[in-house]
Amino acid sequence: YWGPVTVREALACSRNIPAVYLAGQVGIPAFYKFLIKSGFTHMDREPDFYGPGLALGAGGATLLQLCRAYSGIACGGVMYPLYIGTDMYGNEITYGRKEELFTEKTSFRLVHILSDTEARRRAFGSRNFLDFPFDVAVKTGTSKDFRDAWTIGFTDRYLVGVWVGNFSGKMMNSVSGGWGAGRIFHQVVRTLTGRERPQFSYPEKYIRARFCRQTGLPAGPYCT
Repeated sequence: YWGPVTVREALACSRNIPAVYLAGQVGIPAFYKFLIKSGFTHMDREPDFYGPGLALGAGGATLLQLCRAYSGIACGGVMYPLYIGTDMYGNEITYGRKEELFTEKTSFRLVHILSDTEARRRAFGSRNFLDFPFDVAVKTGTSKDFRDAWTIGFTDRYLVGVWVGNFSGKMMNSVSGGWGAGRIFHQVVRTLTGRERPQFSYPEKYIRARFCRQTGLPAGPYCT
């Protein structure tokens, strides 16, 4: 428990309490409906069955589902069908359908938070596998008893998802998302980008601003 934190700190550092609290404020039925729209269609029980833990993954998910959901953040709030290839007749094989999950403005905010290396240092340390010399938006997850650990992130061109664990469900030896899956994620992203140094771009109409942690208002000259 860290006490009051900003939305940026809560998301970048994967804090559980703010996630559960926010899901409760939105309403579990509404949040459940959003998850179904985001491709987690395997959940066939009523929202009350999952409860507040839905914010922490109580409904379960596959790596493919998670990657598609995060592609919605990367693509301006729109989740597109995943192109698999073609069949023997030359017809395209796709997975899922196009869904508008949220506004482009929201996606820009999420990208900016998830690519903020300074914001996540409190949880992951001054040196970690999520740091790159270029822009990468990234999020990690670790299930109870270290049975699953994952890292998902993207540049302006590639999205990479990594899961580590035992297919039997046996707990790992304290392997977290940021350390176990994060190490693999880092190597794959480095391989994909090569010598490129991708950067996220934001519309000129958006500006960076500083806010007071206590009031939430624009920071004045005496704000600490």
